[in-house]
Amino acid sequence: MNGIVLGQRLRLLRQREGMSQADLARALKITSNGLNLLELGKIDDPHISRVVRAASLFRVSADYLLGLAETKASGEHLPS
Repeated sequence: MNGIVLGQRLRLLRQREGMSQADLARALKITSNGLNLLELGKIDDPHISRVVRAASLFRVSADYLLGLAETKASGEHLPS
């Protein structure tokens, strides 16, 4: 798993939803610092519950967040 891909996609989705880092951190039940580290790609092995929670929140697949798929669950292509 590439932590950089996860971080980039979390940031992209967060910004598209108009969420602050603090908002998303609360939703994922992590600290703002923890989310910042995720978005910077400095956490290579995030807890699976956070990935699942983020996928549900943004209505995308966990595979998309983890960089294992280039499309959302709906099949729509998103920019990398």
